[in-house]
Amino acid sequence: MRIGLGARRVWWAWSAGLVVLGFIEALVLHLIGNALLPGPVAVALDVVVGAATLALLVVFVSPLWSAHTVSDEGVAHLRLGLLGSVVVRPGDVAQAGSHTPTAIKPAEPGVGFDDETGRLSLVRSPTSPLVLLTFTRPVPARMQVFRRVLATECLAGTDDPQRLLEALAES
Repeated sequence: MRIGLGARRVWWAWSAGLVVLGFIEALVLHLIGNALLPGPVAVALDVVVGAATLALLVVFVSPLWSAHTVSDEGVAHLRLGLLGSVVVRPGDVAQAGSHTPTAIKPAEPGVGFDDETGRLSLVRSPTSPLVLLTFTRPVPARMQVFRRVLATECLAGTDDPQRLLEALAES
């Protein structure tokens, strides 16, 4: 079962801005490299900068086509594209419910981890419904592409919180 991550408008705007910045950065480095470096070195610089910029853009825009999934066995894979994810197995969830952010603790878009509480946040849009899961044990999670953490809670944005909560309750 695939469940969406919520509204895309904010992430589209950020992605468009990042694409423009990445293009400008690559163009400026290309112009400077061609003006100051020998031909083969300038080409190598273009290739390295182009590949690195493209890789970062793919990672950043990946939440636009990402979705939470729950398998028939009850294993939930909550993700925010390539930026972060957590695999929730049957029996890992102690408590689950909808979450309403407060002015003191707003839902911030992106991937976040609070070291004090162990809360992993996977939020594409702060205006989308949120689900807060409290785990029975620390669950391994991934954030910022490669960083590994142990999460005791997960705050996830979703299109359909009721459907996600029902899928988790069945497991």
